[in-house]
Amino acid sequence: DLGIALPPERLPLVQAAITREARAQRKPIAVATQILEFFATTGTVNRAELSDIALAVRDGVDGLVLCQETSDSRYAIEAIDLLHRVIGVESQDTAS
Repeated sequence: DLGIALPPERLPLVQAAITREARAQRKPIAVATQILEFFATTGTVNRAELSDIALAVRDGVDGLVLCQETSDSRYAIEAIDLLHRVIGVESQDTAS
């Protein structure tokens, strides 16, 4: 788990570098980073969560993994819907 292995300020750069290398080697990459954990708990999304999703899509990841957001949340359906909408907007923007 990179979140445990690295100082927090290094995590975004290392995640982006790993993604670039995986893309260069044509390897699939999925990101599982508690993407919508605050939303799953409160039903309210914050800017950091939206930015994490958008950056992962812009970096070209193949998948985003929801865990607690869908297994133990009153807002599981809403979390999936929100993730889908953000991916859709980001995908349209990066295709332009």
